[in-house]
Amino acid sequence: MLSTMLLASFLGAPPSRPCASQAPHPRPATQETQDLEARLDACLVAASKTLGGLEVELSIGSDTLLHRALGAGIDGKARRVGARLRAPVALRALVSIALLKRLGVAGAGEVPPLDLDRPIAAFLPAITFEGDQPSLRQVLAGTSGLTPYGDVLTRAQRSGSSADELLAIVAAEGLVAGPGRCFDPNESEILLLCRLLEVHSGAPLEDALGALFAEAGLAATGFVAEADAPPRVQGEATLELDLVSRPTPALWPFGEDRLCTTVPDLARLAQLLAGRELLPEGTLAELIISQRVELGGTTGFGLGLDLVQLGGLQGVTLGGGGIGGALHVVRYPERDLTLVLAATRADAPLAELARDLASLVFDVKPAGVQDLPLPPALAQRLVGAYQVGCDLLTVRLDSEGRLGLNWMDRSDRTLLYQGEARFVAAENADTVVEFRLEADDPRARSLVLSEHGQRIEAVRID
Repeated sequence: MLSTMLLASFLGAPPSRPCASQAPHPRPATQETQDLEARLDACLVAASKTLGGLEVELSIGSDTLLHRALGAGIDGKARRVGARLRAPVALRALVSIALLKRLGVAGAGEVPPLDLDRPIAAFLPAITFEGDQPSLRQVLAGTSGLTPYGDVLTRAQRSGSSADELLAIVAAEGLVAGPGRCFDPNESEILLLCRLLEVHSGAPLEDALGALFAEAGLAATGFVAEADAPPRVQGEATLELDLVSRPTPALWPFGEDRLCTTVPDLARLAQLLAGRELLPEGTLAELIISQRVELGGTTGFGLGLDLVQLGGLQGVTLGGGGIGGALHVVRYPERDLTLVLAATRADAPLAELARDLASLVFDVKPAGVQDLPLPPALAQRLVGAYQVGCDLLTVRLDSEGRLGLNWMDRSDRTLLYQGEARFVAAENADTVVEFRLEADDPRARSLVLSEHGQRIEAVRID
């Protein structure tokens, strides 16, 4: 769960940043900033050799420390700073923000005011299931239990189903799990959220989001005509959620493939959220606090944004890849740092690059990896089955006395002992597992799995 420090920093005095009519300005040059820029540039040049075209903006408060474009864009031409890019992967976060702005506000016609804990059927009567009904909070949080429509579409349906047709499929398929039991953010939830915004605002999605963009001063963000949109990247669309990129079907029932933005607009959006200029204090807290599932554990996901950690610093992020290439936005409010990355390759690992860049700014040194002998008595306290929602994690002891971690259908990870109750994966030192132990308990009660800065908590069930 997000720390009290993160919540306080996000909800404290607004950071220094430009007002609506101003643009971010370059940070005054000093020897220290010049040295840092040189290290950041070296990191970006090295990354661009494997990632292809790349654009990065890094700001501290209202000061732009770095804004670079390297390599080629989707059209094969040199990438330009501030160029327009397709951004349907940002749709979930943007719709979530727009809906949270409408909490307690009466909707169009006879639609009741939005309330996070009312069933979604109270706003969309056609979306009703047997048994318990998912709430708006659960749909926003990725714990609704809705069937992902991409899992059940026929080949013919994949060729271009309308929003109404997809909604009918979602309602007919029912729930795959009880609301609040599993964490599985998926395309069916995005579908419902988009339709809810339309119904509650009384306007098409394009216009409802357009009002948000206008209020935020995001002049280059919005739905554009296909002829004016950038070229498309071929490949599957993914969202950076649940530590695993989930493929999503290439269907655009709301025309969201025409949703475009720029790197500077996304940086501005992150700064405005931190400054409470888009959402009031209580609502912003809902957006960024890690949600829980009924069977125990935290998801590492708020009501539309992912949560990350770097060297003790907490941050919030969104991103993914698809027809517009890859996109990653992260903000570390304790240091007032905003970082936006866009790449030509849809599968570019921008979350890792963002962590490398932020580590340089924060001077976070990578921890040395040890392979200490694991005391047998401690190993026996740690092995067993752990659960977060409907996901099962199994910790076992191998023949060489090391722990191994298996998460559902993912390959086993060998865990190297670092002392106390902390381990890192032998295959990737960025994967960290920490067990929660109580002195009077013979077995660990839970574990926290961190990967690329995202964190989930799983509770013991055996």
